[in-house]
Amino acid sequence: MVTPTTGDYDLKKVLSYIETNKNRYREILEQLVRIPSVSAEGYPVEEVLRSAEATCNAMRGAGLQNVKMLTVPGVHPYAYGEWLGTKGAPTVLLYGHHDVQPPGRDEKWLSPAFEPTLRRDGRLYGRGSVDDKAGVMVHIAAIDAYLQTHGSLPVNVKFLVEGEEEIGSEHLGAFLRKYRKWRRKLRCAPWTIPCIPACGVDRCRIR
Repeated sequence: MVTPTTGDYDLKKVLSYIETNKNRYREILEQLVRIPSVSAEGYPVEEVLRSAEATCNAMRGAGLQNVKMLTVPGVHPYAYGEWLGTKGAPTVLLYGHHDVQPPGRDEKWLSPAFEPTLRRDGRLYGRGSVDDKAGVMVHIAAIDAYLQTHGSLPVNVKFLVEGEEEIGSEHLGAFLRKYRKWRRKLRCAPWTIPCIPACGVDRCRIR
């Protein structure tokens, strides 16, 4: 069902919902960080697959539709979801990646790399807790908050989460060629959405 665009969105309600649910969002982020989704050669490819599946589950939980893993042979999987219910609004591409760098030397970590740890400084530590699983959760939280408070989004959204950014996105061109239909109706217009306050920023600008 397509929702007409009214422009009547109360940002205070959205931000209040995020504030109320920020612990739940952090728990989802922690679940993602616990998956050692290192895309570099020599690390288990099954973990990157598991990370893509978990990212898809988080998308579904936020209300995104047509959620699926998109694949190219021999390439770590992408996670994809969309919400196209606002008639007449532009379609915005959101991008992130769910793969991470190798953890490096254990002795350099104050806590295990893949055990997210909230320290007294208020920050969450763990490989991927910022780059880029927090970035993915920022988008998921904003989408969830808009849908829960208003039942729709101000724009249509296509959300793509890559699985090989940390190794150079070598196959991104092949991916875009295979899924060229997916790129239709995308608009590269600036847009602003609220982010999770716990991440240390008030909002995130998408171009």
